[in-house]
Amino acid sequence: MLMKEDIGAFKSLKRLHTSLLTGQSIFTIITLLVAGKEPYHIEDETFGRIVQVVATVFSMAAIFIGFN
Repeated sequence: MLMKEDIGAFKSLKRLHTSLLTGQSIFTIITLLVAGKEPYHIEDETFGRIVQVVATVFSMAAIFIGFN
């Protein structure tokens, strides 16, 4: 029989799973949009750094949302 604390743990795991799934979905959409363009030329070398920062921010936000 589940105790009251167990239900909170399952709810927390569900939130974490949902936030991780959301992050992966956003990453997939962005990847498909960027890779879907025929001529893929990086005009500016700082573009790669910007993408890394945006990916890190989204990941941190998803983890933060999952734990709250």
